[in-house]
Amino acid sequence: MDTIQDTTTASAPRWIRLPQAGTACPYSGLKRGQMLKLASKRANGIRVCHLREQGAKRGTRLIELASLLEYIDRRAEASMKGLEV
Repeated sequence: MDTIQDTTTASAPRWIRLPQAGTACPYSGLKRGQMLKLASKRANGIRVCHLREQGAKRGTRLIELASLLEYIDRRAEASMKGLEV
């Protein structure tokens, strides 16, 4: 089975921002809430970076695209085998 592993092309960035509320991510098809839920569990292996200026209340949350797509691939393989990850 082919997997999406090489995201180093010019069309796919290494890190992506979360999509705006109500819209889907153009790379994974997941909505903002789904991505936040998946990224909040360390066991999923999705790398997250929080960029925030010192003293600021808000910042930018970035997700490593390759780790997100690898997680989706693992879930797809497990579902094909009848297992749950």
